[in-house]
Amino acid sequence: MMDAGLLTGEHFGRAAYQSGIGMDKSSPITPRHSASHNGTVQRSTRGGDFSSLKSGKSKLDLSDRNLSLMDKFKMHYQVLACYVFAMGEANWLSAICYSNRLPDARDRPSTLGQNFQKREELQRRLVKTDKNGLEWKFCDKCQRYKPPRTHHCDVCRACILRRDHHCFLIGTCIGHFNQRYFIPFCFLGIITSVVGFCLTVVYLRSLPDGAFWGDYIFPWALVKLLLGHVSWRFCLLTFHAMMLLVFGMMCVLYGLGQLSIVAMGITLYEVAKKVDVKVTSSPAENMRIVFGDYWLVNFLFPGQILFKQRHDGMHWDNIKFGTSVPLDKVSVE
Repeated sequence: MMDAGLLTGEHFGRAAYQSGIGMDKSSPITPRHSASHNGTVQRSTRGGDFSSLKSGKSKLDLSDRNLSLMDKFKMHYQVLACYVFAMGEANWLSAICYSNRLPDARDRPSTLGQNFQKREELQRRLVKTDKNGLEWKFCDKCQRYKPPRTHHCDVCRACILRRDHHCFLIGTCIGHFNQRYFIPFCFLGIITSVVGFCLTVVYLRSLPDGAFWGDYIFPWALVKLLLGHVSWRFCLLTFHAMMLLVFGMMCVLYGLGQLSIVAMGITLYEVAKKVDVKVTSSPAENMRIVFGDYWLVNFLFPGQILFKQRHDGMHWDNIKFGTSVPLDKVSVE
């Protein structure tokens, strides 16, 4: 019985050994054969099999590296997208919330028209020129005197300090205190429009609806939607791409235009009304008047808390009105 058990154990041991090293079960097993086969396995492992394993490992490492780079790119892109969106919303809200209306002074309240019945009495009681020799004009609609470069807005129903224009996109007047937020908002709008338009076009190209380039134009895409040739999603995305293109062009126009006239020290209202105003300050000083100190920081984040405007928008010592336009027509609406 012991011999049978030993033989049975030896048989199973040989079978396990043969299956482990990949030998034929019918081949005899001796220490010489096992040693030679181990050498063969070692040589084959050190030879081509090892090189193939090494190349496979390098390919896996390269793919993992590419995946890690893509993950990092996606993470950075998401962070950048969130940052641009947050800064755009912050500048948009700041442009709306900061008021440019002419403040009510203690000696010149907004109810002067109610306290005095005649305009001649107002003109006798109030000073019409400031310390720089610039005349304060009388606003018939607000019934009060207004500083130079301050103009009445019929939409806002108020006199706006250093009025530039009324923006219907954000629903308020762009003037002295919110122009520093409107210009970065336009530049952030350019970035958003360009990136959003490119991503939308790439996604549209992946859809099977577009047969030729005309299908990606919204009016034609709408016609093909009514005919049942494209899906509603494709048509909606073409409209979205068109709106991004229009918004981006508007932001380019207003952003570059506003930045250029700010550097020159003038306003869009003065350009439209052809007011002959002479600016004696440098472009850098004109930028500081609008954006405050370190004006480039405003394009990274709203810098009103750190770098406040030093100019009050009422007293101007760096401008002179020319003689080509009469002074009594400079501030008349």
